[in-house]
Amino acid sequence: MDEVPDSPLVRAAFDYVSARLTEAIFNHSIRVAELATAIGESEQLGLEPESVWVAALFHDFGTVSGAASPDRFEVVGGDAAADFLTRQAISD
Repeated sequence: MDEVPDSPLVRAAFDYVSARLTEAIFNHSIRVAELATAIGESEQLGLEPESVWVAALFHDFGTVSGAASPDRFEVVGGDAAADFLTRQAISD
C-alpha cells in the first residue's frame, strides 16, 4: 500500500468507513485512493493527499447497508462525506 497520509482526518475517515463498509468495498476504496494519488502525482495535479484519501474512502459509501436512498449511491456517498467532514469541523 502507498503511504497513507498520517493525519487525524484520514485516521478518522479510515475508522468511520471501515466500520461501515464491507471488507471488499473498503479494500477497493483503498486501492482507489492509491490509484488517485498515483495519477495526481504523475499528472502533477498538486492534489491535497488528505482530500484524495477522504474522497476515495467515501466514494462507494452509498453501497453500505442502511444507506438506501432514492439518490444514486455516489450521491449518497458524497453526502455522507460532507456530513463526516462537517462533524470533523472541516468547512466548505
